[in-house]
Amino acid sequence: MYVTAAQADRLWARYGEWVDSPDYDRAHSKEALAALDPWLMYPEGGRRPLWLGGWDGRSVWGFDPQLDAYFAQLWRNADVGDGDAPPDIWILGRGTCNGQPYAVSSARVLAHEIAMATGAELTAVCKAILGTD
Repeated sequence: MYVTAAQADRLWARYGEWVDSPDYDRAHSKEALAALDPWLMYPEGGRRPLWLGGWDGRSVWGFDPQLDAYFAQLWRNADVGDGDAPPDIWILGRGTCNGQPYAVSSARVLAHEIAMATGAELTAVCKAILGTD
């Protein structure tokens, strides 16, 4: 996926920090993420809508086969009017965390990253990825 210089400042740069969060609830996360198991791989690539409240006007998620990683492009609903505006948050499938290579290698990791980036509950993010209420 190609990122222009203008888009680079909107990339989500906190890859993987949820793992070290002091309030990380492993049991709740395991339960919330179980619904995403069928999406552990999304080999055909492409984009799907992300139905997350407050972000559902234009936001998308998907799998990029060239990067072999998941991604999300998130626009706040307040910004929906400008169809040419870059995403408010762009979770690119590959990057670095503390100087180490990092990949958004599953829908589970993507859900955590979206939750951290937007402040949304993990359960709501999982439902948004799946398009369920």
